[in-house]
Amino acid sequence: MTDDQGSSEVDEPPPVECVIELRDTDGGVVVDVAGEIDEATRDFLSERLSSAIDSGPTVQVDLTHVSFMDSWGLSAVLAAHADAVERGVAFEVSGASPQVAHLFVITGVAVDYGWPTTFTSDD
Repeated sequence: MTDDQGSSEVDEPPPVECVIELRDTDGGVVVDVAGEIDEATRDFLSERLSSAIDSGPTVQVDLTHVSFMDSWGLSAVLAAHADAVERGVAFEVSGASPQVAHLFVITGVAVDYGWPTTFTSDD
């Protein structure tokens, strides 16, 4: 398609699928994340993590079913962690796919935060 000035327009593909479910537990909220976390889905993740933190007193994030996470996704999780700590809410990453665990290792957050360094599965 072209506009009035003759330049070509390309429709952007829809954001990569990302599914985030919040489950209430006796001790707080579990955030189950699946799909890809990147620039296109970061805000969705941030909003869901913020909702979980609002529910407190603990937030457990399961990234076992995340197929891809880049620095945008990592920064969203780190920002949520900082927000939780500031608000006195316990924040734990309890599971990670191999790709996410590798990201935690190469960026140093696995050591700094004690987050998973190997694949964990709930199956």
